[in-house]
Amino acid sequence: MKTPNQVIAGINPELRDTVARLRKVAQRTAPDLEEAVRWDALAYVGRRVVCAIMPHAHHVNLQLFRGAELLNRGFDLEGNGKAMRHLKVVPGQPLDEAKIGRLLAAAARLDASG
Repeated sequence: MKTPNQVIAGINPELRDTVARLRKVAQRTAPDLEEAVRWDALAYVGRRVVCAIMPHAHHVNLQLFRGAELLNRGFDLEGNGKAMRHLKVVPGQPLDEAKIGRLLAAAARLDASG
């Protein structure tokens, strides 16, 4: 099984900085979540998988497994699945780390509540 650092090392160099920044935000704002490798990506696990940092060809998605429940909390998330939503992050565009931190903290609280 790959380690988180091995996963990051294998990511397209154009996306690596974005993934590393999202990782730092997750570690800082949701320190009780366990960092793991799932689906060859970084995942953050509490009672269940809370979120994952999923690199694509030209962007990175911050997948929120219960993101649909966060929509009424003021976060602009994409997707139309029953539960999952994502925040699309494009390298080179501003990354609002404070807002992403609030989003991850809310997702971690939701997971902890059951």
